[in-house]
Amino acid sequence: MCSVKALRNVLIICGAAAAVDLLPKGGEAANTISAALGALLGVAIGLLALRMYRESGYRLRSLEDRQRAIGYIAVGAIVADAACEGRLSQTTAGELAFFIVLGLAIWALVQVWRESRSLS
Repeated sequence: MCSVKALRNVLIICGAAAAVDLLPKGGEAANTISAALGALLGVAIGLLALRMYRESGYRLRSLEDRQRAIGYIAVGAIVADAACEGRLSQTTAGELAFFIVLGLAIWALVQVWRESRSLS
């Protein structure tokens, strides 16, 4: 029974891939669907972040202003890094900068998180 469902799913995926490849303007339709799914993913991530902020906002407010600023700057750096990833990945120096900024921002968030845990 599972193999029939798996075969059906594989055939559906192959049919969709053939439609994108063979139909005129199939690639444009795939790009549109991809953009829509990306936008939905962005909205979902934003709503998740809002919910997390509302649930643990007291912990943020209990941090020192300096630690809170470091956290907000780190989140901003990650968002800016993600937005610039397409251009940064075109060169080796850009990729290196992307990973350095991402690593430093994650390190800063971990330090802020550790500080918030020590206050509890």
